[in-house]
Formats: sequence, structure tokens, C-alpha cells
Amino acid sequence: MVAFVDETGNPSLSDPKHRVFGLGGCVVRGNLLHYLIERPWLELREGYFPEERGPLHAASSSLTDSQAEAVEHFFLTNAFLRVACLVTESSNDEARRDSFRTCASHLLANLQSLGAGFRCSELVIVFESVDRRDRKSRRSYSEPWKFGWQSSSELLPVRIIRSRKTTLLPGLEVADFIIHAAGTHVRSGRSESEHARRRFRAAFQAVPDAWVRFCLIDEVSVEST
Repeated sequence: MVAFVDETGNPSLSDPKHRVFGLGGCVVRGNLLHYLIERPWLELREGYFPEERGPLHAASSSLTDSQAEAVEHFFLTNAFLRVACLVTESSNDEARRDSFRTCASHLLANLQSLGAGFRCSELVIVFESVDRRDRKSRRSYSEPWKFGWQSSSELLPVRIIRSRKTTLLPGLEVADFIIHAAGTHVRSGRSESEHARRRFRAAFQAVPDAWVRFCLIDEVSVEST
């Protein structure tokens, strides 16, 4: 099973305009990666972003209506899994103290569960290489710690791959759109733009529940779907 993971916000929750931190992205069985993510995303780029030579970013405000609709259509019509875990200023003290590790722990638990459910032999996690976070990412994702419901022998082996956004890996661009939609939704609520609402619905709400693992850690509990 292959997971492409990106982040939104700052782990310190120090940005006054975006007091949210989250990790998330897209997940697919390795033998379906080309058919469900790579090929359709490259076709999307070729058809709707023919002059774009750099990475596509969900935070860009320059998407035309036709481009936004094409992105929504991609998420609505391709049966890959979507995952996200987010911490906000309303989360409990423990979650806020180390938001990166908190999100990584919940995300890894979901990925392990999905991989076991699909009877996969290995979990490969591809995340954007960011110098300040690479070491912490490797440690957080690769340690089979604190899984009280599983013994270490039952955990899938984890392989970490780091890649810059400039490599234009489709999976990382898709992950960027997924976690940005989740972060904007949690941060803005009803005040988000119509494009943002539509993007969140396409990524998380307009697809079968079995495709989604969405975790928001609040003050007293974990809200999960």
C-alpha cells in the first residue's frame, strides 16, 4: 500500500490566520497507483494546466472555474482512499504540545489498519521532503510504537520515501489538494469560499465512507470518520 502524505499549517499552531496543523493525503494499493492516481492526474494536468511547468498547489488562488471543476471531477471519479488527521488550538494539551507526532501517530494507525485490511505486505509512505522536518518525519512514521491493539509482529513494515514537490509526483500533488481542503475546512468552517467547500465535499464527503479516514482531535475526544 502506498500513501502520499503532505501537511498543512505550522506544528506550533503559531500562524494567527491558520491555527491548524494536519497531515494527510491519498492512499492506494501499489498495483492500482498508476490507474487511479498517476494517469488520471497527468491527464488532468495536460488537459487543464498545459502551460504549468511547476508543481500544482491547492493554495493557489488563480484556478479558473474549469480547472477547479476538473480537480473536483478527479476526486469524485477515482476510487483511492483519502486520509487526514488535524490538530487545532481547541485540541487537548497533549495533542497541541507535539502536533506533528500526534497527527503522525493517528495517521499511521489508520494506514496500518487499511494496509492490513487489504492484506498488503508493506506500507510505503511518500512525503514531501522538507529539510526542517525530514528527520522527525522518518522517526514518527517508521516507529511501530504505542499500538496497544497490535503486537509488533502484526504491524506492516514501513518504508519511507522522501521527494521534493519539484519532482512533480502526481501523488504528492494530490495529497496537497486533500490536506489543504481538510485544513481550510477545519479552520474556516462556514466562512470558507464556495470553491473550498466544493473541494472538501469532493475529497471527503461525496465519496463512499470506506474511502475516507478523517480525524479531528478536539478538546475532549477524537472525532473520526
